[in-house]
Amino acid sequence: MPTQHNFIDMHIHLFTARYLPLHGIFRSYGLFSRLARGLARLAVSLTAKSDFDSAPKNDQQDMLDALQERDLDLLMHVLIRRIRKMVADARVPRSDADTETFDLLLSALDDIQQAIYPELGDIRPIGNRLRHNGLPSTRSVFEDKDQPVDALDALLATAFARAARILTRNEFFEEAVHMHGHEPFDEGTGDALLRAGLYPDNLPSVGKLLVFFVIMALSERNRYKALELDYRSDNPADIQGADKYVGILLDMNGAYEARYGNNLDRPDIRFKKQIDRMEKLAAEKEGQLITFAAVDPFRGSHWQSNVDYALNTHGIKNFKIYPPLGFRAFESKGNVTPVNPNAKDASEYIKRAENPAPHKHAKKAMKEIIDYFGEKKLRLFSHCNPKGFEVRKGYGIYADPHHWRQAIEDSGHTDLRLFLAHGGGALDVDWYGWAAETDSDFQKSFAYRAIRMAQEYQNVYLGMGHILRLFDPQQRDRVRDRLIRLIEDQSTADGTYPIQNKICYGSDWSMPEMIGRTREYLNAWYDIFDHSKLKQFAPLFFKTNAESFLNS
Repeated sequence: MPTQHNFIDMHIHLFTARYLPLHGIFRSYGLFSRLARGLARLAVSLTAKSDFDSAPKNDQQDMLDALQERDLDLLMHVLIRRIRKMVADARVPRSDADTETFDLLLSALDDIQQAIYPELGDIRPIGNRLRHNGLPSTRSVFEDKDQPVDALDALLATAFARAARILTRNEFFEEAVHMHGHEPFDEGTGDALLRAGLYPDNLPSVGKLLVFFVIMALSERNRYKALELDYRSDNPADIQGADKYVGILLDMNGAYEARYGNNLDRPDIRFKKQIDRMEKLAAEKEGQLITFAAVDPFRGSHWQSNVDYALNTHGIKNFKIYPPLGFRAFESKGNVTPVNPNAKDASEYIKRAENPAPHKHAKKAMKEIIDYFGEKKLRLFSHCNPKGFEVRKGYGIYADPHHWRQAIEDSGHTDLRLFLAHGGGALDVDWYGWAAETDSDFQKSFAYRAIRMAQEYQNVYLGMGHILRLFDPQQRDRVRDRLIRLIEDQSTADGTYPIQNKICYGSDWSMPEMIGRTREYLNAWYDIFDHSKLKQFAPLFFKTNAESFLNS
């Protein structure tokens, strides 16, 4: 077994469905509007809020258990059981908040019904039937294998199957699957889903969507608990997880409104309240959780409001920024980002690389943001691989680290505190970056340009989260060998900062392909740094470099 090390996870997400513009996100992944809205509202209505004014409760233990079991029928059961309980509870007096949540649930089911069965026309909506008549049956087929499938079972099974066929074609859900052949669900699960009308070929894609749905419906406290459980999988009893977790927030609504208009459902919890809630959770964890807020240039001249609130109210100096929403760190006519012509959807990325980003107000805000962060000595945490939450296909190319180099040089803030998450990544659009087959391909990649920046600028660091090619042993060896060569030969750097002092561990939990595999991802890095030529640098990678950035 490789040597274990104490570590800081520099990249985790504890935001719930209530924090995200899910309606816009689902639409950007190809769902038509009514189904996207229905599923988004369903997720929000099922998502619990941590009550930070009372003692923690394990009120979602069944959901945590289902995630650990990775049983498709059990995952579906925990969602439908909550729906049925909300309908049953509607028979007794409720608080205004409960009434609003119940109304949101019924509107979600009505949207889903209209999206799945538009031919029903004037047939009485299922939400109306549930409000006035109650449940169609007392039990679900996902609870009792002998129970007949009722209208609610069939509607939701069909909705998840329809959505999964579209959503899981996106790299956000499928990125590592074809490479490593990992099957996340035990053989034989999904029998109830089959009885509810699914075809066997649908089960893997539905499973991925169900995992995403269940994890997003956890409260903040229970998401933290799910993270800890993920790290304890196959874990020695004397190691419980990270010394510290860095919890990253996203401010994304403006980008989706810019594309689809302001009729999208907005995040249920406004951003300043998200910051408040994360800080309350951090206080409970007594220093183990560090909050990174977010800065969004799509807010135009109002971007500073959230930054100053985080800084002045909570003392937060760390902020996530996300170019795949539709902006570059610096806009210029030259230095077009190279794109692998053999990559999936290469033409879309080439088109975006060759043309200006479309939002002038975001461009203006970016210059202001870099000046402000440089002057205030605040830290920026930027997505740095060519895909992700892309509002439009190809927007991930805007995350090219070269644009950060241009921004730093143009502004004169050469001491800007910048963390390049994913370290450039390992994706097909730029020849698989860290896992590129040849050095020639590697030198055209985000990863190479990110490494050069870290070597040349004192306060630029690389996070190594969500590099899923590490799950393949052969590609893991390729990444390891490339890292050894980079450490042994620093001659390509114009600066004086060795790369071994700049790379940091991070997982990017809870992205879909990381859920249930976080310990496996950590072990892959343990394996890499167990090599005789890397052992001495392991403490730097797993902890010391992260501390250096957080204290910069």
